[in-house]
Amino acid sequence: MVIPTRRVRLLLGVALLSLSAVTVRSQEESESNVAETIANAEEATPELQARWEYFVPVPVPVPISAAKTDDSPTLVDLILGRDVFAHARPDLADLRLYDTSGKTIPYALRYRRPQSVRERVPASEFNRAEPEEGPSELTLDLQRDDIQYNEIKIVTSGGNFRRAIEVEGSEDGKTWRKLVAAHLIRFEHEKQKIDLDSLTFADSRFRYVRVRVQPDPNRVTFDRERDRFRITEVNVLRHVEDPGERLIQDGTLQPREPGRTYGTPGSVWIIDLGGDNVPCDRIEADIADSEFARDILIEAEYPTGPLGQLRFTYVGMTGESLWQRKPGVPKKPLIATFGEVQTRRLRLRVTDHRNPPLSIRSIKFSAPARQVVFARPADEPGEPRLFFGNPLAELPVYDFARNLPTKLAPPPARSELKSAARNPDFVPPPQPFTERFPWLIYVVLSSVTVVLAGVIVSLSRAAISIHDTNVADA
Repeated sequence: MVIPTRRVRLLLGVALLSLSAVTVRSQEESESNVAETIANAEEATPELQARWEYFVPVPVPVPISAAKTDDSPTLVDLILGRDVFAHARPDLADLRLYDTSGKTIPYALRYRRPQSVRERVPASEFNRAEPEEGPSELTLDLQRDDIQYNEIKIVTSGGNFRRAIEVEGSEDGKTWRKLVAAHLIRFEHEKQKIDLDSLTFADSRFRYVRVRVQPDPNRVTFDRERDRFRITEVNVLRHVEDPGERLIQDGTLQPREPGRTYGTPGSVWIIDLGGDNVPCDRIEADIADSEFARDILIEAEYPTGPLGQLRFTYVGMTGESLWQRKPGVPKKPLIATFGEVQTRRLRLRVTDHRNPPLSIRSIKFSAPARQVVFARPADEPGEPRLFFGNPLAELPVYDFARNLPTKLAPPPARSELKSAARNPDFVPPPQPFTERFPWLIYVVLSSVTVVLAGVIVSLSRAAISIHDTNVADA
């Protein structure tokens, strides 16, 4: 008996055609989405506000006086809060600021952690002397005597040298006092490189700075082309410690639960930060007890595993992991610091051993503030709006942000954000064909399964028939 190959081919063809139709349609949709994305990228300005799901009004502070003076702040800033963190991307790349007419307002996003800022002090050069033999020198005029500085960077020509340097300061350009004397060193050999061109000294406010650089004394003979050097650049610098700014908020402390930490009896408290993706690197606990010494452990809640189940994960402590209060010591909040996390809930574990549990009255948490700085808009009715909540948005790199100085003087006027609201014009991005009709793939797969089952049954019957025929002929 002959196997019915025509029927098998027909059934397989129908199944493959059904699956191909879905695949081709999905591919066409995908290509269409890619083409739309490219077209949108070419029309990056302006962006469609309808792609942002949330916004928050930004009140612009009214100037103290109607008369604008040189000291009036021309910048406005705001500190991002829980509403923004809950709906924006974790990296805050989807923030957009628009005025009432829908025009983009460039802004700078700053992470206000403590840092040491190195600033260049403006100065004009005069009295440059570059003899063929002997030291080279020049003098700088800082134009004012109320700027404090403590470093100087001197760049000279040539390579592989060790040159003595002397830096002096003066209030009138006549009487000089030594600030620092050291050596400039530059050495390069294969992969090794040493370049010492900066000198630090005690804080100074001299208006005039004189720099004198000696030739390298290790040269046995003087070669005019080889040994002659010049001072190519001198910069007076100052180090300014920026304390940054912290956003301190109240956390919701849930009731204590008994627990064990590393096999030791203890207590567990859940701290709710009030929103998703809220940054935190420090907690402060108000504890009523007068005397204790307890080890602590901090955990943050993150989605883990293929199903995204929420679980608490240990975060590394950057400070002391011991909370201790000795008898007679004033009751101050106990602090725990750790690597910054962005989460909704923290878990505090305290080892009690056989001591009674601590009485924690309240918890505060904090992190370096995220500051948005923008230029004060022209006098227009209404308030600007800060939009967020677009996972597909690209990071905006504004010229305004790149040209903004590190230290803002006078300080910007502070705006207080209102509550976030859903964008009434929000239009979600188009979904792929398979996501708009998720049931279709199951229908196709079921059809293919039925067809394959029919093919298998048909082949089984044909095989049985051939077997029976061969047995009868034998």
